[in-house]
Amino acid sequence: MAGDSLGVGRHTGYVHAAHPVYGQAVTEPAGVPVPAAGRRTDWYAGDVDRPRVGWRPDVPSPVPADASAHRGWAVAADAVPGDGVAAAARPVDDLDAATLRGRVVQRLHRMNALQAIKVWDLRHDHPVCPHAVALLFIDAADPSASLLGPTVVAGTRQRDDIAAVRDPNNFLWGLEQRARAAVAAGGSFDPVGLLCNRRDPATGELFFIGVAVSTLDHRLVWEEQQVTATSADQLPGCCFVWLRDGTEMVIDRRGTPEYNELTVHANAAVRHGARVARHPDHRSMPYPGNWLAGVWERLRGLTDVIVAQEPPR
Repeated sequence: MAGDSLGVGRHTGYVHAAHPVYGQAVTEPAGVPVPAAGRRTDWYAGDVDRPRVGWRPDVPSPVPADASAHRGWAVAADAVPGDGVAAAARPVDDLDAATLRGRVVQRLHRMNALQAIKVWDLRHDHPVCPHAVALLFIDAADPSASLLGPTVVAGTRQRDDIAAVRDPNNFLWGLEQRARAAVAAGGSFDPVGLLCNRRDPATGELFFIGVAVSTLDHRLVWEEQQVTATSADQLPGCCFVWLRDGTEMVIDRRGTPEYNELTVHANAAVRHGARVARHPDHRSMPYPGNWLAGVWERLRGLTDVIVAQEPPR
């Protein structure tokens, strides 16, 4: 069961300034199919979904005198969230976890909706895989975070529609094996640079919080959805989320025939405007398609590899 705070690790490699092509395409390794020249491939990540309302924790958590005990970064011993402390100096562990999970839902809801539009539009000219993977981070240095709450950004990976990645478990497994190979070769690695081909804009050092898979397989698989739908806005989709504190979420997005309803199934508190249904764990959560149930093991596996290779703090 997830707790009331997210233990968020620090990786000194996730620095925006170190990536002069931040937000642009990452070159695929040799042997991996890439889109033909001139094809549009810049849509996968989408823009960060900025929250529109202010945020303060319901009950701010004081920072202990030994700030080094935090898995985030050091702050003044008397600082508490919401008292004017700069966002870049506020420990991630003191962020309200329910609000942070709500920001994750916002980011992934937007990702899945954009994915439906583009995969639908390109289904004939340049078929794109109906699944995409997102690595989720807190952008700790975003100056708007002091007023709007934590900013969640993502590094994402999307692929052409090839047989090897039509099963989301295979998609995730391939990324996990690439990460394990990097650990075996040299220890620590930058997960966004290694595993993603799109990145959200970010302002500074990022703090990894989890992994999600966004899919257009729903009660019908993508092949069947293409036959039954007449436009992209009719397409439903869902996201499966594993956060490093043990949070499990299924974000169920419906299309216009079902009034664009959004339901979040979670094993922890989520502060979001959608309907939120609490569950003991993912085993009691409804899956739009039973064939998607196996992604939990793969999500946790990839998360564990990324967390384990973070440098000592």
